[in-house]
Amino acid sequence: MSITNNEVINKALTELKIVASGEAATAQDAADMLDILNGLMAEWQELDINFNWFPQSVLSDTCPIPTWAEQGVISNLAVTGSPAMQATITTELAVKATNGISAIQTIIMNQNLEPAGRGNLPYGSGNFRYNINSDIF
Repeated sequence: MSITNNEVINKALTELKIVASGEAATAQDAADMLDILNGLMAEWQELDINFNWFPQSVLSDTCPIPTWAEQGVISNLAVTGSPAMQATITTELAVKATNGISAIQTIIMNQNLEPAGRGNLPYGSGNFRYNINSDIF
C-alpha cells in the first residue's frame, strides 16, 4: 500500500488536532508541512536513517517511505511541525513519535547488519579446537 504526501501531512495534522479525521489541510498548511517533511527526512538521512528519500514538491505524489515506517514518520512529522502549526504536543503523541523513531532505527539497523558467520571467529589462545565429545579438560 502506498501513501501520498498529502495523506501523510493530513494524518500528521490530525494527530495535532489541526484537522478532523477525514478532512484536508488548507493549501498553506499542506505546503508548510511538506517543507517540514522534506527537512525532517534530510535530517534523518544525515543520521543514517535512509529511505532513499528525495525531496518532494507535489502533494499528490506517492510518499517515498516504506509502509512499515509510515506511522513513525507521521507522528514525528506532527511533533516537528507543531511549532509551525502553533499546536500543542500531547503526551500520547510524544510517546508515539519516540516509539516510532526507535522502531524505524531498529529496523534500519537490522536491515544493514551483515550475516553472522563462524568463519572469522578466533580459535582461542592455543589456536586449536576442542572436540567436546572426546577431549578431556
